[in-house]
Amino acid sequence: TSLGENTSGYFALYFDGSDIGLNTPQEDVWGVAVGGDQADLFLTLAGDFDTGTLIGNTPDILACQGFVSGNDSACGIQVILFDGAVSSVSSEKLDGIDVSFE
Repeated sequence: TSLGENTSGYFALYFDGSDIGLNTPQEDVWGVAVGGDQADLFLTLAGDFDTGTLIGNTPDILACQGFVSGNDSACGIQVILFDGAVSSVSSEKLDGIDVSFE
């Protein structure tokens, strides 16, 4: 709420991966980009993942579409936006992403 020598403010949980089935250490969020309308989250994870709806690998980018921040960080649709298995980053963790649609 204020910056400077005596900075003050607050923090709040924005996204809880367990709300969409990310429950193991390899499913920890590694990188994130927030869509321009803040209704989409784009995630990379520390390892392979299985949300119960979607299965993916380390270098994939998971799109959490229709995201609503809060106590239930659910998304309406989960899709793999980028499939690392068909790219040259098939065994690398993606830790910084920027997703832009024009």
